[in-house]
Amino acid sequence: MYEIHYKPHLSKSKNEAIISMTKKEVQSQMSARMLSLNFKDVIPKEFGEAPRIIPCYMIQDNNSHHVYVLEEKLKGKFVKYMNNDGRVYKDLIETEHGKKISAFCHFVYHKYNRKLMVADLQGVGLSLTDISMATWEVGDLETQELYFGCDNMSQQALNNFCQEHTCNSYCRLLKLKDMEPLVDLIDEQLKGEGLDCESNII
Repeated sequence: MYEIHYKPHLSKSKNEAIISMTKKEVQSQMSARMLSLNFKDVIPKEFGEAPRIIPCYMIQDNNSHHVYVLEEKLKGKFVKYMNNDGRVYKDLIETEHGKKISAFCHFVYHKYNRKLMVADLQGVGLSLTDISMATWEVGDLETQELYFGCDNMSQQALNNFCQEHTCNSYCRLLKLKDMEPLVDLIDEQLKGEGLDCESNII
């Protein structure tokens, strides 16, 4: 069974903005889904069932110009595990499903050298939806395009998750390194701009 999320039709300029934002929402979730499928392929059998990010699709009615997002309808208790700013809820730390999801986030964080993570995690069991992505660079300075849209909390989310993540038995099963802070990446970025980290700490 599927459910449809309706995006209301507004003026032309506002409707174009809605279409653009909806595309970014779908891009975020489908990118996170790809990461979850890659994760499933590399985990050992002892891990058991892996987190699953459900696919979603954007549909545009060319006659009415209405925009819809189509995705699987999840049945059961809906649980929030993490905000898009990387702040975690207790279910991410205390529940079995949460520990697996947390290990998945930890895996992505390190696989992409702390410059990419999956955020805004919620769903039913291990089936997750309405996902955000956080990237080291929030967007392209030349084109002013935001990577993964307005929900990308960038370095704030990466830093919050680094500080609040608690490694668990699944992290250890995957032999993941302890969480590494972002200080060296920030220092490298500042030096590239002709600055140094110490002189810019307020």
